[in-house]
Amino acid sequence: MIKYYKRAFSRTLSFSTVAGLLIFIISLVVFCKYILLPCLLTGDWASWVASGIVSLFMVAIWYSYIGKFFYIILHDDKITVKNHFLPFFRISRNYNDIGSIRFWLPVPGNWSVEAVEIAKRGKKSGGLFYGILMVDPKDYAEIVSILESKGIKVETYRNLSHKEYLEVSKKIRKGM
Repeated sequence: MIKYYKRAFSRTLSFSTVAGLLIFIISLVVFCKYILLPCLLTGDWASWVASGIVSLFMVAIWYSYIGKFFYIILHDDKITVKNHFLPFFRISRNYNDIGSIRFWLPVPGNWSVEAVEIAKRGKKSGGLFYGILMVDPKDYAEIVSILESKGIKVETYRNLSHKEYLEVSKKIRKGM
């Protein structure tokens, strides 16, 4: 049985998401008009190099916005965290391969949005944080109970200060 934990995009809208969307669209227009188009027209190798460097920077900026809009799909044998805007961008892990799952509600710092971190068995940290803005906060308890019933260690951290986050992060890295 497959269970989707996804809410409508309109339910995620707030001032910060609309402002982020506007910044995303404006940066896309500026990048295409003033960097990519002149590079294609001139064909100079230096402009191609500069375009490549700026492109890497722009991808990081765009991911900081798009990377918040993930939702969770629970299968009988695996968990999938999938992006709302870029459906091909997802991570799937079998329950047998997962060491622990951490829910950061929210992640302290500049990117203060709810996130999930999936750590493979044998690893201390999980790697990337996937912003789960598309998951309804009311569903967190159900998700945690289902994952724990599958035998997965689930850790939930709520409203940590930056200092508490650093202490928890240090303990995770040390394997405690």
